[in-house]
Amino acid sequence: MDRRFDNYVGFDFSQMERLKTRDQHEEEFREDLLESVKAGEITPDDAEERAFDRGLDSLATPSWSGPSVLDLRAWSIEMTAAWLVWRSKRAVQRFYNPYRTLCFEWQLVNNGGTKGYQPMSLGPASLADVRAKASSSKTRLSFNDAIRNLWDRVQGGVVIGSALTVKGDEFKTISAAESATLKLHIDDEGQAYLVDAFRNDVVRYHTLTFGTAEIIAEWTSDDADRPLELEDNDAADGVDPDVEHAIPAVEDGGREQARPVARVAAPQPRGRRAAFAWDTNIRAEALRLLDENGDFDPEVDPAWRPARLIDNLLQFCQATWKAEPSRAAMTKYVRQYHEEFRQLRATN
Repeated sequence: MDRRFDNYVGFDFSQMERLKTRDQHEEEFREDLLESVKAGEITPDDAEERAFDRGLDSLATPSWSGPSVLDLRAWSIEMTAAWLVWRSKRAVQRFYNPYRTLCFEWQLVNNGGTKGYQPMSLGPASLADVRAKASSSKTRLSFNDAIRNLWDRVQGGVVIGSALTVKGDEFKTISAAESATLKLHIDDEGQAYLVDAFRNDVVRYHTLTFGTAEIIAEWTSDDADRPLELEDNDAADGVDPDVEHAIPAVEDGGREQARPVARVAAPQPRGRRAAFAWDTNIRAEALRLLDENGDFDPEVDPAWRPARLIDNLLQFCQATWKAEPSRAAMTKYVRQYHEEFRQLRATN
């Protein structure tokens, strides 16, 4: 195996249970893919499609086999913001730290004139991550409005928050009365704090959490299991003229301050307008093809493989919109459609 890039400090593969498989050939195939990407012989997107076509889990963003994030008693502020922004279970999971330990991102590196990729750990979730993802994908609510509305609900007593005290590191429930004396600040690194509004913004609390049931009840979603609208370079350029621009946050000493806002009507989709209807037309066509042909099983139909479904959906896009998304983007969505298909079949 090529070890030219092993001196880079990145993702710790020894911590990945998902790399362990009962099939030695599959494990070797996965390891070969990872080494080929690290050496620059193939791209990360190529490796993901080959793994999918082989019936293997995603290399960088695996399926989550733990408890559903919707069943957790409380969410971190990052998970809460993700729900407000996207109303998607997959989005909340993306910012769930136990899941993030299983994921990584490929970073292009140059070692002695040879280009390759290095897997880099995602690290703990931060609101900076949520904000960055929200700026490049289709959302139900802007990041700034999500934070403003969340704090408005806390001060209105609709949502109960908890946080660790700076002195003593003890979890304490933040009442509506106390929240009126506090301000929610987000620093440059995307970490959230509650500071004293009347004592020079002295930090009082950190590590904010919110009750899952209250959040879901206040900001409902009738399609939380839908495929997550990914960051997609194929999205149409420009801003939707029918969508209100996000109101800039108030800057306070380099920190972003969320101020209370009046209650608003049910949020409408906002952000960049996607060129392709991933969660409607393409999703319906993918599920139709999977229902018609069944799940991928080489013993039943060797020709029915993920690559063929991807090809069919690209042709569908060409026929529908006279344009095609990238194959890499389609592969990521097809993984979600396939997972949804299996879940639907299991419940029927």
